Amino acid sequence: HVDLPLDIRPGSCTNPLNPKSNGVLGVALLGSPGVDVRDVDMSTLALYDADMAVQGVKPGRSTIKDVTTVPIGDEDCNCPGIGPDGFDDLHLKFSMEDVAGLVDGAAMGDVVQLALVGLLNDGTAFMAVDCARIVGFQGGDDEPPPADGPDTRIASVMNTYFVNGQAFEEYIDFRDAVPDTVPFGSWIRVSYWGSPDPGRPVRCPDPLDECIDFQKNFTWSSSQLPGVGETTAWQPAPPEDNDPHSTTDSTSLNIGTVEYTVRFRSVDDLGSFDKTPAEVPIVGNFPPTLDDFGIEDYGGTLVSDGGSVVWDWWNPANYHGNVADTLDLSDLPNIWVVKEFYFLTKGFGSDHPKESSTGGVKSWFYTFRRSDDPSFIQPFARSGVWADGVAVDAVCDTVKLTVRYSFTDDPGGGSAWESLPDWVNRWYDFNIRGRDTGSADTFDQFIFVNGMKMQINAYSTAALGRETEKRAMSFYLTIVR
Repeated sequence: HVDLPLDIRPGSCTNPLNPKSNGVLGVALLGSPGVDVRDVDMSTLALYDADMAVQGVKPGRSTIKDVTTVPIGDEDCNCPGIGPDGFDDLHLKFSMEDVAGLVDGAAMGDVVQLALVGLLNDGTAFMAVDCARIVGFQGGDDEPPPADGPDTRIASVMNTYFVNGQAFEEYIDFRDAVPDTVPFGSWIRVSYWGSPDPGRPVRCPDPLDECIDFQKNFTWSSSQLPGVGETTAWQPAPPEDNDPHSTTDSTSLNIGTVEYTVRFRSVDDLGSFDKTPAEVPIVGNFPPTLDDFGIEDYGGTLVSDGGSVVWDWWNPANYHGNVADTLDLSDLPNIWVVKEFYFLTKGFGSDHPKESSTGGVKSWFYTFRRSDDPSFIQPFARSGVWADGVAVDAVCDTVKLTVRYSFTDDPGGGSAWESLPDWVNRWYDFNIRGRDTGSADTFDQFIFVNGMKMQINAYSTAALGRETEKRAMSFYLTIVR
């Protein structure tokens, strides 16, 4: 195997590890001029204790970003440099509950080694090792917190959402690294508390929480549009969110259509703060479902997968709306026969029951691709663009071919028949999916701090909603006479 550099808790050299804390442990596999972390086979990754004496644990989440610098020297516990180095790293999040099983039996102050093991895409095995120092509440809440700064803990996370004007409340499981999904427009109330650094003098007369203040920030992103999102500054600036007469503080956050990681850190009276804040991952908005879809011919019949849309040249009413062939007399003495052929593109969807007040499938994306050339999108109706449906949960678009020929010079339309467009008499692959936001949808985001409501964000949700699954069918389009 090959040895690669690892950094536990990027940005911290002492790498404190509190097995009793909630949340996640961040671990970075470092990229370098000779290592592209995109070459890692994610399915093979596991974190072990140095002796591999117990079953390894799998990461809950991963991102690729430049978070730290490769350490100098060959020792496993060398500290990396400060800040990014221009090479992307593989940043992994492990459930702290799982990691605690890897260091079971270690005492506070012990230095332990953790090893990330896996394979590269070419089959090469690798191991990456770094050290962590055991800190925190090992024997119960009466033991002192770590001596390198405040320690923030989350007490509870409550979700409040509304359906048809009625409020519902549910607790969110914040103890694992798996994000919980909540309805669009939910209010997330997070209660948390902090512990001061006992190695520093207490400079304020607060016997309860010893002058711990709190700040929070959040990162939002979208799985529908990779690379879109932002990370806020720590909010608010001093004076921070704080009730000096309570050991528990809280913040409420309005959740929209994207993925969030909300972080909380405590700040002591000397301005020191915890380098590894407590955090909660949350997904806003349940995905809708695509209930049915299809192609309907001019006779009102749904076309089965692998079936045909057959337009009849001599049918006097080529559309189920009874639009018969017409004569255009505006160019006398020429008389023009006008034939119109139609079929319909249909889709029907629905949203999660918890989204019933504001949800629904509002916009649609479908394509018609030639089966013999899937790279070519046939521009039927609104093929290839996101477009609002005719109503919530439904799309119904018309594809029409108009044929004109001279009744005097070309009776029966023989010349027109010979010059039909090249997209007739072809097989097509029809793909469709829906999204629960429309072109005009927006979201104003608010936060409550100490009972005061503040707007912190405003964005268009048109491209950030949740999508249904994608479904497809093929059909043959032809005209007969």
